[in-house]
Amino acid sequence: MKTFLICTLFLFVIIACNKQKLNSKKLNGEWTIISYSITNNEGLTTKSSNCQGSINFQLDSNRFDLNIIYNTGGTTDTSIAYGSYQVAENGSEILFSNSVGLNLTNSGKYRILTINASDLQIEGGDSLGNVNTYLFSKKQ
Repeated sequence: MKTFLICTLFLFVIIACNKQKLNSKKLNGEWTIISYSITNNEGLTTKSSNCQGSINFQLDSNRFDLNIIYNTGGTTDTSIAYGSYQVAENGSEILFSNSVGLNLTNSGKYRILTINASDLQIEGGDSLGNVNTYLFSKKQ
């Protein structure tokens, strides 16, 4: 029984590491913004009527650059951010650090909702208590 538990734990660690590496490789490259929505702390969601821009993940240096423009509620906003990132050990979150411009007080995490060869959807809170949801498409 003890050997079984040790083997199971070992396999779990290997699988988790593989998901982290797999998602890191999938993130690599430039992603074009498709849609953006923001949900405030009262549950009201506002979807952007127009989005432009991209986020670029550089696997070799673990750096990211974000530059998007979106229109919510008749107001045009711009998000420009850059810094370091890493994929969490379980592969389900992107951890941003030393970032400038994300309203994350220089660090934070975004949950990966979808990631595959063509789509990336992430969501995360900001310092104002809002939940930001982004849908990106891989730039070819």
